[in-house]
Amino acid sequence: WLFRHGLERLAHHSPAHLGKPLWFVAGLFLAGAITPWIGSPALAFVANQASLITHTHQTTRDFANELSALPGREGRATPLPRLAHTDVILGFIESYGVSTVTDERYRSLVNPGLEALGRSLDAAGLSVVTGRLQSPIQGGQSWLGHLSVLSGQWIHNQLAYETLLSSGYATLIDDFRSTGHSTVAVMPAITQAWPEGRLFRYDRIYDHDDLGYQGPPFNWVTMPDQYTWHRFQDIRDANEGPLFAELALISSHAPWVPILPVLDDWQSIGNGEVFRRWEGAGEAPVSLWRDPDRVREHYGQAIAYALEVAGGFAAHYLRQDALMIILGDHQPAPLITGEDASRDVVVHVISANPSLVEPFLSGELPGFQPGIRPDPETAGATMSQFRPFLHRHFGEL
Repeated sequence: WLFRHGLERLAHHSPAHLGKPLWFVAGLFLAGAITPWIGSPALAFVANQASLITHTHQTTRDFANELSALPGREGRATPLPRLAHTDVILGFIESYGVSTVTDERYRSLVNPGLEALGRSLDAAGLSVVTGRLQSPIQGGQSWLGHLSVLSGQWIHNQLAYETLLSSGYATLIDDFRSTGHSTVAVMPAITQAWPEGRLFRYDRIYDHDDLGYQGPPFNWVTMPDQYTWHRFQDIRDANEGPLFAELALISSHAPWVPILPVLDDWQSIGNGEVFRRWEGAGEAPVSLWRDPDRVREHYGQAIAYALEVAGGFAAHYLRQDALMIILGDHQPAPLITGEDASRDVVVHVISANPSLVEPFLSGELPGFQPGIRPDPETAGATMSQFRPFLHRHFGEL
C-alpha cells in the first residue's frame, strides 16, 4: 500500500520537486523505519519505480518544451485558404495497413474491395491518387495515429498523446476552423463519456448515441461502416458552409466477423433497422480465432467491405467541392502481418477536382501515384508529415 500510493502521489509532482520525496522514501529504508521483512527485492522495486517516475516527468517536460518552441500553438493555427470553400473528409479505416496490397495472402481478398472502389470513383468522375504513410503504432491504439495526422507531431505513445492534448497545441481541426470550416468528428465506437474529446476543440463530436443507430451491434463493431457513412451524409447536409470531418470507421476492427454485404440501395438504410436481418450472423469469434488462417481471411474480407462502402459513399454523395482522404490508422497485429512488416498504411486521396489531388503527386510524400494502389516499393513518409504538407500546398496564397 505504501509503495503503490506513495508512488502515485510522487507521479503528480513536477520533476523539480521529486528529489525530497524520493530521498525520504529511501531514508525510511536506510533507517529501518519500514518493517524488517522488506528485503532487497522491495528496495529494487522502489528504486525502479522512482527512476520510472523521474524519467516519465522528464520525458513529458521535454516533449512539452518541444511543442512550445514550434509554430502552431493555440491561437496560432494555420489557415488553409486554398481549401476555404472545400469540404475535407478524413476517414480512418481501422487496420487498413499496407500489407493488404503488398502481402500475397491478402491481395486476392482485398482486390474485390479495391476494384469496387475504383469502379465507383470512375463512374462518378472522381480522381484518385494513392500512397502510403507510416503509422507510429501497430495492432491498436488508433488514436495515436489519428493525432499524429491531425497535429503534425509523432505521437508514438500515450504520454505524448496526453501531453499534446493538454498543451493546447494546434491541429488540423484548428487550422480548418480558422479557414472558416465547421469541424466535426464521427466516432461510432465511443459509447461512454469521453471527457478528453473537448481537448480536440471540434465544434461537434457525434458519438454512438448521437448517430441514432437502431440496428444490432456486430460483436465489437457498434454499427456497420455503411451506416456511419450514410449518417455522415445527414450531418453534412445539416451544415451550411464548408465542413472538416474526421470519421473513425470500425467495420474492419477485430474480430472481423460477420462480414456484411454492401447494400446497393443507400436510401434503404434509414435508422439502421435494415441490418437486423444479419443479427447473430457469422461464426462465433471464439471459434473463428482458433484458426489463424481463417482469421487472416476474414481480416482481408473486412478491409474489402470497408473500401467498397467508402467508394459507394463517394460515388453517391461526394460534392464537387470536396476532398476526401481515406487512410488506415495502423497495420493490424503481427498475427496478421508477420513480425517484420512495414508500419505503413494505405492512403487514398479523392476529389472531383483534379487540382486538389495533384499536389499529392509532387513527390514530397513519397510513393503516391494515380489510381487505387500505392507504389509497393516506396516507403511512406511519417503521418506527422501530413499536416505540414497540407500547409505547404494549401496554405497562404
